[in-house]
Amino acid sequence: MNPNMITRHAKAFPLSETLCLPLGASKNEQGGPHRRSGVVISEQGFSYVPERARIKKLAQDYRIRLATWNIETLTGKTKELVDTMLRRRISIAYLQKTKWVGEKAMEIEDTGYKLYYTGKDRHRNGVGIVVDKHLKDSVVTVTRKGDRIILVKFVIGESIVNIISAYAPQIGLDDFIKEQFWAQMDDVVQGIPFKEKLFIGGDFNGYVGVHKQWYEKVHSGFGFDDINKGGRRILDFAAAFDLIVGNTFYRKLDEHLIIFKSGANRSQINYFLARGTDRLTCKDCKVILGECLVAQHRLLVLDICLMRNNRRRKETRCPQTK
Repeated sequence: MNPNMITRHAKAFPLSETLCLPLGASKNEQGGPHRRSGVVISEQGFSYVPERARIKKLAQDYRIRLATWNIETLTGKTKELVDTMLRRRISIAYLQKTKWVGEKAMEIEDTGYKLYYTGKDRHRNGVGIVVDKHLKDSVVTVTRKGDRIILVKFVIGESIVNIISAYAPQIGLDDFIKEQFWAQMDDVVQGIPFKEKLFIGGDFNGYVGVHKQWYEKVHSGFGFDDINKGGRRILDFAAAFDLIVGNTFYRKLDEHLIIFKSGANRSQINYFLARGTDRLTCKDCKVILGECLVAQHRLLVLDICLMRNNRRRKETRCPQTK
């Protein structure tokens, strides 16, 4: 074709400026090309939207950090506790040995955080759950069992999530008190439908050890020290309700497994239990060092990821007239 004819044809039928721009680009206010967010350039110079960006738009998730802590006493520590939760990005904190009396809920000063607690004696026991300002409106029910167990139920996205803070009797106490505690735990967990998510955290005063023999479904072998009678009771409870001991599913250094440290004494007594079906929901479980709010007990965290349900609803269409 004659070059002069091509020039005249281009003038007669000009292309739209938008069609001349690269994929995913548009003109900005200054008239220059502006690339849409998420569009990248390949090594060959072509524009494309990566698959990861598409998936992120279709299904976002809720990332939540849970933490359990034997606080020794909550008196005079509420504001410092909230500061720790903010610094460590903790959404829900399970507390043991609060030594607060009553069955109440309260806002923690002007922080926006809310505390649910139960206790009977100012000198021992008591448990509580602290919820951050983003999740406190998701609470639907609260159940208390004496001064050692508290359950808070949430509706988060499409999931119903049950959070239980528990404080088991110490090793030296009477066996009757221990059996009473585990009987109460059985009653609480049995009342939770299996389709609902369950995350139990607390000070169970037992050693599950490093060996997983007979408990392969609940214990993955990454524990600390040797198992004792209290630890075997924890594993029996987990096996009865198809739960896993979250601490044992992640390989960590001993310093990130040890919960209680006093002189030469070191032990792992705090645990997170979750349903075996939610194994992939749990992303990490570890001890965080360096928090000085409590002298001997360390902070244990569990990171979970709750997926949103983005399935499209089926559209009802009127049948066509034939």
